Amino acid sequence: MTRRPIPETDEFARVLRTALRLRGLPLSRVTARLAARGVPLSTATLSHWQRGQRRPEQAASLRAVEELEPILGLATGTLTGVLGPVPPRGAGLLPDVDPAVMRHLLGSRSPAEQALGKPVERLNEHLRPISIRDVVHLDREGRVHRLAVTHVMRALRGGVDRMTGVFQLDEGQDPFAGIVVRSGSLVSTRFEAVPNCLVVEFGLGRVLARGETSIVEYEMLVGGTDALPVSCHERVIKARLRDLVIQVRFHPGTVPAHCSVHYRRRLGEDPEKGRRIAVDQFHQTHVVLSDAEPGVHGISWTWPPGFPS
Repeated sequence: MTRRPIPETDEFARVLRTALRLRGLPLSRVTARLAARGVPLSTATLSHWQRGQRRPEQAASLRAVEELEPILGLATGTLTGVLGPVPPRGAGLLPDVDPAVMRHLLGSRSPAEQALGKPVERLNEHLRPISIRDVVHLDREGRVHRLAVTHVMRALRGGVDRMTGVFQLDEGQDPFAGIVVRSGSLVSTRFEAVPNCLVVEFGLGRVLARGETSIVEYEMLVGGTDALPVSCHERVIKARLRDLVIQVRFHPGTVPAHCSVHYRRRLGEDPEKGRRIAVDQFHQTHVVLSDAEPGVHGISWTWPPGFPS
């Protein structure tokens, strides 16, 4: 079948509207043919596109545009060529990830790099974080016994199907206590006694196309009878985040005297931008940072006099 080029390819809605009219297919028939190709699209969305009320921007929508060309008898690139760049918004406003940032944050020959056995710049190099939430659970002795984490990330290229986590454990914590993955899958774990790091591979559930997002949610059981009380939890972030949430839940019988939020430009530097935060009636404290900048963000606390006994 000869594919007809459409004139006036200066505007996506006009080209799509013209192609639909020339093809003579109702919108319901077009979306049915898309569904048969494994690309679901509602007739309402297609109607919005042809009227110029919306534009295809997400990865699934862009794939639908590619499939529309043969369905409508168009030459390859007729529709995709007039879309132009996606207007930046939301996560698109975040800057690209600079691979050198991780080395700046962690330093040369960091524990993470030693555990990985490869340059730290390659850690999740094809994933851009969008938001992270840490929930730290402490026991009566002030030790971390559980860490719940949620990552939301976007693929910087197609073909990404996993995320790597590197966790430097405190002295006495048990690397084999267990990991429960609630969103995603546990692919592998590896403990490096020197430098006391646990390396975990999480599956994303499917292979991502460029621009697609994924959520990994898991809990680490890191308690140990030989572990010591802690007075800080920090999160290193390599790129500006839409949201960073750090939450610490204390045991009702062991509540700190006071807590504060701090920021460090890199590990080893003195904290800056500190401020006090309260512990609520549920024996927990938290911080929510919007547009969080790269660096080391954390919550620290001071135990009451005489603790630990």
